Amino acid sequence: MNRAAAATTAVAVILLTFALAVPASACLWDKDTLLDEQRGMPTVASILAGKWERHSVFFYEARIAASRKTLEADRKNLAVMDDLAVALEKSGRVNEAIATMKRKLAVDPDGYTTHANLGTFYLHAGDLENGITHIKRALAINSDAHFGRERYQLMVAEYIRDGKATPAVFESGSFLLPLIIGEVDSRATLKDDAKYYEMLATHRENIYEGGRRDRPEVAKAIEGVVGMIRFGTGTSPDLFYALGDLLAAREDRHLAYRAYHRALELGHRNPKQVQHAMEQVRGFHEDPHDFRDDVIAAEREDGASWVAKFQMFEDDLVKRGRDPGDTKELAAFYAKHGDPRATPSGFAVASRSAWSRLRNLWYNNPLMLIPIGAAFLLILAIVREFWRRAGKRAAAPAAS
Repeated sequence: MNRAAAATTAVAVILLTFALAVPASACLWDKDTLLDEQRGMPTVASILAGKWERHSVFFYEARIAASRKTLEADRKNLAVMDDLAVALEKSGRVNEAIATMKRKLAVDPDGYTTHANLGTFYLHAGDLENGITHIKRALAINSDAHFGRERYQLMVAEYIRDGKATPAVFESGSFLLPLIIGEVDSRATLKDDAKYYEMLATHRENIYEGGRRDRPEVAKAIEGVVGMIRFGTGTSPDLFYALGDLLAAREDRHLAYRAYHRALELGHRNPKQVQHAMEQVRGFHEDPHDFRDDVIAAEREDGASWVAKFQMFEDDLVKRGRDPGDTKELAAFYAKHGDPRATPSGFAVASRSAWSRLRNLWYNNPLMLIPIGAAFLLILAIVREFWRRAGKRAAAPAAS
């Protein structure tokens, strides 16, 4: 193994250690964040295949060196302090990242990115209380930044904190189960009520049927969780388990199965619960092909291959002194190797029956069925009148 490969492996081990010790994955903010959000989010299928833009060890080392050089001349450059801190955290040096954000906090006590990054670093370091404090502060400053993803970041952090004190929290299901069943506001007031968690566990069985819970807040939560995976470590079993529940609720069962599968791979604390969820969503399909381990493994291998090519492409730009965020360069790469934002064929877009869509409509907005029913009755009346008149015309010559 050469030195570069050894360094890559070492950083991967460090990051995986953080992920398993603290399942909360979260959003970071640096110079790449706006670029990534302008490009748009990868599809859910791409996220589950591990196919999205991720920087290499070399890239972060180069950014650390460049950021420090800039800060030597401009010690209060807030944006570069964010860049340095995120690069340190992404390299597994979370304590140095926290120290950098503390220095920034001294000169930028009310900055959204300061509290968002510092809170995230604390969460990844295992300091849940300080992490929650700073994430709440970031939300108070700007509740809509990161498309509102900090809301879900706060929810998962509090879920892990409460679950460590009350095992029933983890036993009841994923951290977004209350949101899916419409009980999101009751968790704070009923978190010590055993019957509340029994109720959640009972409702958990219903989400695998999907259909009725295809609501805007579910779609928004999917976007938020996918963003947290994309901009965080991408190795949180809690996020993948919650994503599986959200996808199951809107009947994207092939994708839900993959999300559960990933949660299991990442060492979810309750593997039997996750395996049960996998069995439930798989049970709705007669064709088992897309649920096979070798099919999922091939998708992930394709994702890993894509990331390796992206990192080689990006590292080459950095070595040549080119801007790795150049849109023309990126467009050429996507044209050659594929874009994670492109909708793939196959399982990625779940087909739903007309009955399922009608059931969704009834659940979400039953009054809409009134004009639909009226239109149906009108069409039926017109057809009946047409056949009545046609019958009269056919009978007229015979009568004469």
